[in-house]
Amino acid sequence: MGLLVVGDVGAARGEYHAGDEGMLAAAVDELTDRGFTDLTVVSADPVDTEARYRVRSVGSLASSAPPGTSGATLHRRHDEIMAVATGNASRADWSDSAATLINDVADCDGLLIAGGGNLSSLWPEHVYERFTLASLARHFGKPIVVSGQTLGPHLNGRDGALIAQT
Repeated sequence: MGLLVVGDVGAARGEYHAGDEGMLAAAVDELTDRGFTDLTVVSADPVDTEARYRVRSVGSLASSAPPGTSGATLHRRHDEIMAVATGNASRADWSDSAATLINDVADCDGLLIAGGGNLSSLWPEHVYERFTLASLARHFGKPIVVSGQTLGPHLNGRDGALIAQT
């Protein structure tokens, strides 16, 4: 059974989030113990994540959005990804992992939004990534589970509405 798992992991730019990585490690261990052997983890540093957890890993959408990217820009990116996924647009020459993630969500058996990645308007790239992946999962009829995710401490109206839809 193939699961796509997203959390705020991958030691990109030398930033290692011990708590986030710990939550992912626990999720991988528990899922593996329960027979889920086909796991793909979305990561800011797929090479690090593959080596650390011995799972397939793909690049995150959040890591392709530089800090300070506006919510409007992130929302346009979500709309572009969904247009491609629904067959209403052709894929541009994307340099990020969006095309891979569309295919991975289409092919997986379910999406796990694991702990890690405070869903807060302070980090809109995490809100956007989880909303986009959940939108893809809904489009492809895949179940979504959210575990151990912190909400807030600050949510503006737009981000709060996106999280509510996730």
